[in-house]
Amino acid sequence: MSGAFRRLFTRFSRRHRWADVAGAGAVEHLADLESSLGYRFRDRTLLLASLMHRSYYAGADGNAAVQSNERMEFLGDSVLSLVVNNYLYHKYPERS
Repeated sequence: MSGAFRRLFTRFSRRHRWADVAGAGAVEHLADLESSLGYRFRDRTLLLASLMHRSYYAGADGNAAVQSNERMEFLGDSVLSLVVNNYLYHKYPERS
């Protein structure tokens, strides 16, 4: 984790307990995070889902796969794999 991200995350988590942020009205609390990042997300529910690990939803009603960051993590891993493999394929064409 980079120093800048660590400082940002620490500032945000000191002001907002994650249990409070994940409860009712959580989307509105994420405006502070957006302000710190200098970026406005079109759909704050996706931002909240990206921050929630499925273990948070253990024992909760509902579909944890939809509410947690697992789907986004899967997609991100796939995109990263594609980029790295493309780079390696073109950088080292002689290697198998």
